[in-house]
Amino acid sequence: MAFCPCLRPEVGRVTGEDGALEALHDGLLDRRVGLGPVGRAVVARLDGRRPSAEVIAEAAAEAGVPAQEAEHALRTLLLMGLVIGAGDWVRERAAQVRAAATLPVLFLEGTRFGCQGSGDCCQSYSLGPLSDEDVARIEALAGELPTALPQLGPGPYLEARPGLEGPPRWYLKTVQGRCVFLLETRRCGLHVAFGAGSKPGFCRLYPYQHLPTVLGLKLYDGCECACFGQSARSGPFVDDELERVLPLLPAVQEVHHPLVWLDDRTPCDYGHLLRLQEAMAALCEREATATATLMAQGELLRRFLGALRQCPMEAGEPDRTVERVLAEEPGPPGGWADERAVCAGLAALAALAGELAEEIAPSAALADRSPAALVSVRPYQELARSLDRVRAAAERATGEALGPPAEVPLWDEVWRLSLRQQVFGHRLLVDDRPTAGFLRIALGYLVAAAHAGERAEARGAACAALAEINAGHKLALRMLHQPALERVFLRHSERVWEVLAALPLLR
Repeated sequence: MAFCPCLRPEVGRVTGEDGALEALHDGLLDRRVGLGPVGRAVVARLDGRRPSAEVIAEAAAEAGVPAQEAEHALRTLLLMGLVIGAGDWVRERAAQVRAAATLPVLFLEGTRFGCQGSGDCCQSYSLGPLSDEDVARIEALAGELPTALPQLGPGPYLEARPGLEGPPRWYLKTVQGRCVFLLETRRCGLHVAFGAGSKPGFCRLYPYQHLPTVLGLKLYDGCECACFGQSARSGPFVDDELERVLPLLPAVQEVHHPLVWLDDRTPCDYGHLLRLQEAMAALCEREATATATLMAQGELLRRFLGALRQCPMEAGEPDRTVERVLAEEPGPPGGWADERAVCAGLAALAALAGELAEEIAPSAALADRSPAALVSVRPYQELARSLDRVRAAAERATGEALGPPAEVPLWDEVWRLSLRQQVFGHRLLVDDRPTAGFLRIALGYLVAAAHAGERAEARGAACAALAEINAGHKLALRMLHQPALERVFLRHSERVWEVLAALPLLR
């Protein structure tokens, strides 16, 4: 039986002053979707009586465009769940979330954290914004602080900074990039003098991050701990920490449910990506090298995006396509071993690393003029050197690795843990684009190898030790999420497959 698409009843039509259709409004998700001439022609025919082929042909004729353009417009409506029968499970979950008082907690089994006491999380960070409760708690201690911690002086201990919207927000004061409460012993002064409960909520939550979704409240390791190789493999498991962690989260949380972009012109409901994230995280549980794991994740992402961009105009789509792709046994990267693809990948990688290095050059040069700011600019300098090593290795195109290798089993274990958390959490997306997000993950992997190699060379070692693996991992995970660098990843996002083709040569 032919598929006769029909708009969902909760999807309203938004008209302009002239009465012409301008957009659709998804009442369930409170989402506005703009329409162009082709989209308007398609929507006008979604009455549940015309087969999809007829809708496409008539809309193309009215708009004066090839049939492929009208087909793409109809497919995007399916991908966004605006047509009856498309993405039903997502919308059912969204309705349930609206009606529920709390979200179920989601985390990856085996996630754990054991603080190593490095004190590194208390410096080179923007320590805030503080909640009203955090501010009140610290202000209540202000009279006792000079006595309990005389090295602090009389204060102030907080500083106000302008926000993007609304009034200024409060942050912990920093001195040369270090939290004012960080002691020479690398311990938190608040914790030492008044107990763990005196610290701001985000300090007690670190390194865990949270993301409310229609599936549930995701809780995961942000992977920025300076000792990730130890901390992610020791300490209490997150399911044993829920009683402590959950009260630290905001009482009211808005569910994160954007449209994600399969390419520059194809939006898709975020719910389908949630299913992909679970599958990509599961690949990290297989016994494989970290490089092979990253390549397998990339191949799954490539097949997923390609399949959705071409999903059939049939009932039950795109859900059926998602199920099919995720059920397939992961195979070797298609076409990535081709010599031409590898050469293109090396060129793409060299261009990406070079552009990123140019973007951070002003920040990396600040140390020459401001020695007092050394703590905050040093990571930029380290990143600049690592990017230069990546660029040079790619330009040589000889398959030379990025410095001395790490102990392979240890490197693989640490990075499989990291990749698992990265693809499950927020790092898979840059500006709601998974290609840009995965490009950042892949580049970070090489930056980490370059930095670990540089440190191993400095001590004359033939193999990078755990401390050097940790240092490279920290540099990549902390530094590559900055807005200016994210814009570079967005510009190069469609070259992610080329970059992945070259990755095995360098790591």
